[in-house]
Amino acid sequence: MTDPVLARHAVRSFKADKPTADEVNQLIAAFQAAPCGRGEADVTQAVVVEDDATLQRIETSVNDAAYGAPLLFIIATQDESNFGERNASVAAENVMVEAASLGLGSVYVMSAAWHCERIQRCWRI
Repeated sequence: MTDPVLARHAVRSFKADKPTADEVNQLIAAFQAAPCGRGEADVTQAVVVEDDATLQRIETSVNDAAYGAPLLFIIATQDESNFGERNASVAAENVMVEAASLGLGSVYVMSAAWHCERIQRCWRI
């Protein structure tokens, strides 16, 4: 199966190897290329977390819901946006499909979303 949309699946056990800088840049480009409702590109943002200590603190904060991933894309949106959650979901899909095309695993972790306020408060991400 070569189509990355069809090849993508949820991974809950990650290798310790980190994606290369080129791979991270491709994932960022996929995030930036995502369509957005009503042209509201400015209401969604992503933070890429690669630092081991920060990854561990987040993993602990979200009760291991990040499955030990060596890189996290934290996608946030403004509360008052009518399309923010949809835009964030579309952007996440772009990133996950791009990850599949690069041979990288991914998982969509919506259940940890309620931890975002706690993460922001603790680490100012």
